[in-house]
Amino acid sequence: IVPATVLGLGSFREIRQVSIERAAEQSQMLASNLSDQFDQYLTLRRSVLASLGQQLGHLPSLDRANVEPFLTDTRRNYPSFFRIYAADMAGVSFASDPPGENSSAIGVSYADRDYIQKILATRQPYIDPQIVMGRLSGTPIMVIGAPIVDRGGEMRGIVVAGIDVVEIQ
Repeated sequence: IVPATVLGLGSFREIRQVSIERAAEQSQMLASNLSDQFDQYLTLRRSVLASLGQQLGHLPSLDRANVEPFLTDTRRNYPSFFRIYAADMAGVSFASDPPGENSSAIGVSYADRDYIQKILATRQPYIDPQIVMGRLSGTPIMVIGAPIVDRGGEMRGIVVAGIDVVEIQ
């Protein structure tokens, strides 16, 4: 009886260990799939902003009246964008959707933000790996931005979108 009990205990421990290992593998696979989906989500939105930056760069004049309809359309098609704005080469916003609830989103300087500095330096679309607090909303957001470039390759500004991290599900 003692050897059977010891054998049974050993089998129980092996089954428990195998169950733990399987659960860990499944968790790792789920986490990997979730990470891949999130990467695709962000990559698509980076591409959308890069395309928008090219469209805006082709406008004859980069001003609020010309740019805001493009921002509104983009945000309507991608409601995960909490706010989307265009800034000049100094990092000051000149067009936004939404335009601002309690305070104006126009004329706000974002020049101190890392993502603005990265885009100005690299002239490439950028996904900021840091969660930042929205300057106007106080909401934690992920930021994606892209340069506004004209047909001649001249950088004219930046288009930026914030994604509310609470809404990401």
